[in-house]
Amino acid sequence: RQTGIPRFHDSTIPRFHDSTIPRFHDLKKTISKVTILLPGMMLPLMLLTVFMPLQLIGDNGRGANCDYSLEVCTQLSGPPAAQDQTCLAPGCFRYYYNVYLHANNSQSYIQFEELSVSAELQVQGQISQINVGATVGCLNSQFVNYLVSPEPTNVGFYMPDESGTYYFSQNRILLFTIVVDAFPGETVDVVVDGTITYPSGLSTVTCQPIVDYTCGNTQTNAQVTLSDPAACTNACISFGQQQGGGGGPVIIPVNLDNVSSDIEELDVKITVTFDNLMKIPTILGGDIGTQNVRVIDNGPSGYVIYASQRDINNPTGQLFRIQIDGPEFESSGGKAILTLNNARYEPIGGSCCKPCLGEAKNVEFPGYPNCTEDITFRVDAVPGVECDDIELRVTVNWTEPLSTRDVYKFVVDIELETEGGVSVVDLKSSNIPCPTGQSYCGGNDCFQKLSDTRFLYCIWANPAITITEGTGFTVNISAPTGCVTGVKFRQAYLDLTGGGSGVACVPNRYIDLTDFPICNTLLSGTIERENGEEVEGTYNVSITSTACNYTLSPSCEKMYAQCVCDGNAQYAVTPAKDDNWTCGVTTFDLVLISKHILGIQLLDSPYKIIAADADNNRKVSTADIVELRKLILNITEKTPNNTS
Repeated sequence: RQTGIPRFHDSTIPRFHDSTIPRFHDLKKTISKVTILLPGMMLPLMLLTVFMPLQLIGDNGRGANCDYSLEVCTQLSGPPAAQDQTCLAPGCFRYYYNVYLHANNSQSYIQFEELSVSAELQVQGQISQINVGATVGCLNSQFVNYLVSPEPTNVGFYMPDESGTYYFSQNRILLFTIVVDAFPGETVDVVVDGTITYPSGLSTVTCQPIVDYTCGNTQTNAQVTLSDPAACTNACISFGQQQGGGGGPVIIPVNLDNVSSDIEELDVKITVTFDNLMKIPTILGGDIGTQNVRVIDNGPSGYVIYASQRDINNPTGQLFRIQIDGPEFESSGGKAILTLNNARYEPIGGSCCKPCLGEAKNVEFPGYPNCTEDITFRVDAVPGVECDDIELRVTVNWTEPLSTRDVYKFVVDIELETEGGVSVVDLKSSNIPCPTGQSYCGGNDCFQKLSDTRFLYCIWANPAITITEGTGFTVNISAPTGCVTGVKFRQAYLDLTGGGSGVACVPNRYIDLTDFPICNTLLSGTIERENGEEVEGTYNVSITSTACNYTLSPSCEKMYAQCVCDGNAQYAVTPAKDDNWTCGVTTFDLVLISKHILGIQLLDSPYKIIAADADNNRKVSTADIVELRKLILNITEKTPNNTS
């Protein structure tokens, strides 16, 4: 109690994490008897021996049991958090979530052994996301090694006890800053959770800190909906003159008008709707590069195109171009409508503003009407003669008494839906005449293999050819290690009148879904994650039998399949994988494993427990957290005594 005795948090004595003194966490693991010198009023100094238990007391929980809290402070404007040029300032295009650690017990310092924090961004929209580069750039240099695998929707932060006890001479520290690129009208929120272990007397406490999203009621809540900036004086964004058309792709330029100065930042959102399922639009770069344009599948509503770029020098005015390539089923045609939904523009040295937006653009794709006659193109699949063969049969059917019809045009374009190794081989047979000296839609024969999974049967003939009801053609398909899961028509039309090049109609289409998937005499199955997603990278599947053995090496596919030598034999299937060690491993896994060890929240499946047992010693412990963290930080490439 002498006034001259330095306190532990004074800067005049070594801190616990200094390398010049033993670390507290090392002591607690190895020493059961500790001798402490206590200075007093009388000399000589007294010696006091304290016996410490090897297993220190832990305290789980959240709230009152915890001496620390996490504060999430939303920052909508002001200077950037760091001087790094990649740390972008908050404002019109983005804002911050500053995550602090705060001591709750009125002490003037922070001291802990282990800290895990996870932050997940929740967006009611499609565009807003975490700016990973800016989040890394805004990080305080003293924490540069503790930010773990930031992604567009989540950020992890982990300080492990293997580095000793951490000490800071203030009671509130900024751990990291989440930089959010936000789009007007989208509501963005962040959910933060964490676990902290700190010394308390002769024991340690592990708890989940309270998370204060209002930052002491001095700033806004974590849920933010960014609004539009003020209107620009001159700048406008509009669609340029359409290029192409007819039966081919259409290119639509997106232009920035009345602007000649350099641009600090610019973004634009475009919606694409249609009355027939369109192919995914292709982006051609301009002032905004293709890598900075996202095409988002909006389901039945169409697509959303979002382009965003900083530092555009000497702009040409053409931001980028959109290529629309027509509907999935080309024969029926369709209409696409492109609409400028919203945009922001900030010139160098100027203020952010909303440019005026030009009118929508309509793009028409020609097609053919539906046939008035009762005609159907039908697709059936059957196993081939050989083990790894599949036959796909396309027939023409109608219900009228006529047994034959005269046809001037006959076009069928079919694409296979596959898993594993599948390819179109050739035309096996046909009952439809393929006359010599006629047009075959650009080819030298009626049948054309367009790709491994797509083929075309096409006849334009004059005089007409005669076809018989129920006849058609058969295509050979090789599937040694895969399956055909379905087919879809890309084109299907015919002409029964002979009235000219544009006269045709679209028949009914029927696919016998009971035939699919078809895998022939294959031993097949799926390798997938517990949630049903594909396993990234490669894996091996060993198939062994007394009849024959196989080793398969699928990549990025759920399904494996092998045409076996004997359909009556018994086979053993053994999957194995030992690559892509860091796939899916993030700091959030470390938080979940910590909760499991502490009994706060148990891992709820054997798959998760196996994954958590990084060192493969048949138990989940803090040693597994250490090994996984080494993987995350690229200290090691794999964990000992285990496969990925």
